[in-house]
Amino acid sequence: MEHDLIAKWKSKAGEVFEKLGFTPIYIGLEKNYERKGEYHKLTFLIAFNCFVIEWASSYEEACMNVYEDTDLLPSFALGEKEVLLELENTLIKYYMD
Repeated sequence: MEHDLIAKWKSKAGEVFEKLGFTPIYIGLEKNYERKGEYHKLTFLIAFNCFVIEWASSYEEACMNVYEDTDLLPSFALGEKEVLLELENTLIKYYMD
């Protein structure tokens, strides 16, 4: 998988976080999305050709890189639109009041 393509998908996924009111914040070199004191980031899993949403319950945990893998998104091989819609639905269902 090309690094540029992963960066493109990660950027588009970030737009979904921001659309839903998550605030982008860099912790070290990693872009996170904060909402109500919780931190989320996307990590690409090469073995599965997909992203996983990682979650930290506080800024301190995020700074120490203590994240839990929470949700595996479908492979982008299914199509960009479908994966971004799944991300949006997952964020609404599990991470928003």
